[in-house]
Amino acid sequence: MRLCAEKLGFPVTAFILARPNGPDARFIKVARGRPEILACYRVTGEFSFIVQAVVKDVAHLEEVLNHLEPASIHVVTLVVLSTSIEAAPIGLNDDGAKHRNEKLTKEQ
Repeated sequence: MRLCAEKLGFPVTAFILARPNGPDARFIKVARGRPEILACYRVTGEFSFIVQAVVKDVAHLEEVLNHLEPASIHVVTLVVLSTSIEAAPIGLNDDGAKHRNEKLTKEQ
């Protein structure tokens, strides 16, 4: 069962790119302290983490960012305007891609 964050009062999705100012484990611990954070991915490149969060509004997003700030040396925030492709099952054959393409076609 998948819950809809928007229907639960969290209509804004943001991706937060962060470079920790200390050990990665400290950043992860701080990120775990906010229930709005749905996922925290350790990645390669200029940033060490990409955090996915859902919030009520921009002021709520600011609270989440303020929570992460002490554990970060650099933060970039991306706010989702719309979702073009939702998660779909990945299969061993083409069914997953076919399902995504059918869904996209119906939405357009």
